[in-house]
Order: sequence, then structure tokens, then C-alpha cells
Amino acid sequence: MKRIVGILSFILLVNVGVNAQERPKDGAVMVLSSSSIHVVPGTTQEVEIRLIRSKRYMRSKFGGLKARTPEGLDIIFTQDESTKDLYKMSITAADNADRKSHTIIIKGDGTNASKIKGVVISVNVSNDTMVDQAN
Repeated sequence: MKRIVGILSFILLVNVGVNAQERPKDGAVMVLSSSSIHVVPGTTQEVEIRLIRSKRYMRSKFGGLKARTPEGLDIIFTQDESTKDLYKMSITAADNADRKSHTIIIKGDGTNASKIKGVVISVNVSNDTMVDQAN
């Protein structure tokens, strides 16, 4: 019996250690389905963003996300109604968007915005429709 309790205690400690490594120590971090996006002018690409919260901020409200974009690019963030920590980012390139790679910084917005660690993404705008989107 002591052996079983010891083994279960060890498994519990290992699982707690793994979960502690995945969560930030404070605030929240963003995890993107892709950090390198290719957009053909006149089209829209979508990327999922998941907020991973620290234990301290599990019940806190966050105002949302924002990004400053160059002329010709438009980014809209839509929060998932059923999962408060899941966002859809829609990136649209206008026909007049500069054909080049753009660096975009995504940050928190509104309530507790400073507690969300920003991320940098690369948005490549080109007419090449054969670029791999599996990044």
C-alpha cells in the first residue's frame, strides 16, 4: 500500500511540475497557430491565438488584443464566445498593400493589457499563391 501511495505521489508531482512549466509566472502569454503568415492581396488569412494564463490571473478579465498595422493591412481580433481565452485573428491585405514582409506586434488591449506578453508575427504580402501555409 505504501508503495502505491508513493508511486501516485510521484506521478502527481511530475504532472504538477509539467503544468507549472506551461503557465507563465505572471499575467498571460499568447500562443499562435502560426507566427509567419502569407497573404495574397485581396484575401484574408486567419490565425488562432490562445491565451495561457498564470494561476494568479486565471479568473481575471482581459480587455482583448490589438495590433498596429501598416497601410494596406487590416487585422481584426474576434474572441471565441464559448472559450474566453481563444481568439481568431483575421488578416486582410488590400489590393494596394506593399508586397513585402511586415513585422506586426500583437499586444493586450483594455483591462489588464500590460499583463499580456506581446508577440511578434511576420506577415508576408505577395502575389505568390503557392506559398506553404502550414507554418
